[in-house]
Amino acid sequence: MKTRLILDINKTQYAQLNAVVTGRQGDKETVTVNVFIVDSGVPYNLTGQDIYYEGLKPNNAYVRDKTGVKMINAIQGNFEYTFRPETFGVAGVGRRSYFSIEQGGTVRASTQDFGIVTLADAMTGHTMSGPYISELEQLIQEAQWLVNDINSRWTSINTQLTQLENKLNKMDVVKRSGDTLTGHLSMDVSSGDKVFRAQTGVSTYGAGISFKKSGINLFDWGSNSNILQWDSANKTLDVANGVVNTNIVTKIKDGRANLTLTADALVIDANIPPLVNRRGNTVTFRCYMQRKVGSAGNLMTTLPVDMRPVDTVFVNVLGHDGTVCRVTIGTDGNVFIGSGGKETEGKQIAETITYVVD
Repeated sequence: MKTRLILDINKTQYAQLNAVVTGRQGDKETVTVNVFIVDSGVPYNLTGQDIYYEGLKPNNAYVRDKTGVKMINAIQGNFEYTFRPETFGVAGVGRRSYFSIEQGGTVRASTQDFGIVTLADAMTGHTMSGPYISELEQLIQEAQWLVNDINSRWTSINTQLTQLENKLNKMDVVKRSGDTLTGHLSMDVSSGDKVFRAQTGVSTYGAGISFKKSGINLFDWGSNSNILQWDSANKTLDVANGVVNTNIVTKIKDGRANLTLTADALVIDANIPPLVNRRGNTVTFRCYMQRKVGSAGNLMTTLPVDMRPVDTVFVNVLGHDGTVCRVTIGTDGNVFIGSGGKETEGKQIAETITYVVD
């Protein structure tokens, strides 16, 4: 059964002289009292008030608590209070015990004292006998929570630092001071060009590489000039002279070929056979041959594919007897002497012809 306490804030009235609350060392929130606060016998309105239990234990340790208060009827001044285990930490008679009524941290009133008796248990000396203040305990708990949170964050930071250090040790990142990249490096140009370039000042740059959707080019930001440009769609490579692009002449098709004559042609001198030479986009054709007498046609030879002109070439040359003979070189590589008639039969041609090829 709960002890009933009628406590008067008018301390000249002794309405509860024989009120005594008894507990045992080690009791865990099992001692509860039913309290009625009065003012000269009239119920005291507790609406909006904070109720605190305050007391001195037999060893003069101070106890202050409001967590055990359960309001029953504030208007009638009625509430229940369950004592903290710390209240019964020391065997003996409490030196002082009462309830204070506060509002906004200001004490409005306090009750008369009532008795607290703590019975010893079998493990005297092993219970909580120090001071206890509920607000202080709450602050301690909050401080401990902050300490735990900081420790947790610090642990997380240490973990991240360790992971970063491991990545550096494993060379998973490239150091700004210089390093060797062993894997691929991709440039995302979906949203615009990306560049590698020399920095010559705070906001000035020299030459570098520009990566584009359409290809790649070498560019000099210092002179705002294109150097070299590759077009992926057209598969063309242009070199620039300042800002004017110039096609690059390659040597991959350069070469020399001795020509095979048809049955209607003769080699004049085996030591000087007809042949073609290519250098870049220019071909030189040594036309030293004779059309046979009684030949069925005027096709003398066919040039290799890479030696053929971009347009049909016509050249009027003099035969060995002074006869004018037309030499025709077609885009298909066919070489003709004359127009197909008999007038060039037996004529010897000694001429060097130069033309342009792709």
